[in-house]
Amino acid sequence: MCILANGIMLGYLGICGYSDWKSKEIPTFTMILFSISTVLLTIACSKGNIGLIAAGGVVGILFFGISKLTKEAIGYGDSWVITLLGIYLGGVKLLWVLFLASLGASLFSLFYLWKYHWKKSRTIPFVPFLFIAYLGVMLL
Repeated sequence: MCILANGIMLGYLGICGYSDWKSKEIPTFTMILFSISTVLLTIACSKGNIGLIAAGGVVGILFFGISKLTKEAIGYGDSWVITLLGIYLGGVKLLWVLFLASLGASLFSLFYLWKYHWKKSRTIPFVPFLFIAYLGVMLL
């Protein structure tokens, strides 16, 4: 069941990542389905460790504060996806996903700053990097 759940989460992240890449928005309907699925899959696959689940949710909620403080440098959609990943993965795996996604986004940005002379104010979508990082964490 949990292998299937990982695949479902990967699918939702892929859909959200593609949408974020194309339009820098995540459709509300997709986020509603993603939210419902996350809760159901977490209930089905949790091994009773509510502390880790809560820690992951708290980390995600902190990103809403970061979104507000930075005037959405990290958008609310990104924060919502991070919160859902935190609830599903728990705190420790979420931190790994965030680390890898941030590293990937940083390297991507540095390359494009250097190669294409992007302005520092240019924004990039973050959910595609969450998708790649989630895939990496699940494979390890």
